[in-house]
Amino acid sequence: GYFHRPLGLNGINHTKRVLFFVELLTALGNLAESERDILSLAAVYHDIGRTNDGVDPGHGYASFMKSNEMDLIKTDIPEDYNTVKYLIETHCINDREAFGLVKNYALQEPDRAERLLKFFKDADGLDRVRINDLNPGMLRLPISKELVQMAWELLLIPDVNALFSAT
Repeated sequence: GYFHRPLGLNGINHTKRVLFFVELLTALGNLAESERDILSLAAVYHDIGRTNDGVDPGHGYASFMKSNEMDLIKTDIPEDYNTVKYLIETHCINDREAFGLVKNYALQEPDRAERLLKFFKDADGLDRVRINDLNPGMLRLPISKELVQMAWELLLIPDVNALFSAT
């Protein structure tokens, strides 16, 4: 019920693959557990405000608003909450604009939020293979570029839940 089209292009399976890439990138990047938690929250709710499967630079804002209205962002740390908000709201706009907006989020550690945005945008970007639109040159992190083949292979897994069966 969170998604416009749960089985659609930006629905549950996309969200699960993004979450998988968040888990993988945070492990490969040696990020702290608290950073993994922030990225995981963003992954789960980043597309719930979508009302279409097309280009929609406003869906990040709509997704955060919906998740906030439904009280889905559970964190007791205001900095983490504001970081999740920043990640969700800016994940679908160009990098220059997104990094320029960090000052609007009352963050004590804006550099950390920008670094996490790179991880998040890459986790989301790796699943662009589902629409045959992944340009590895657009990925921000060297470790993300090493996962392009894996992104293509994940599309062959009929049950995305299998990605999480070992966890």
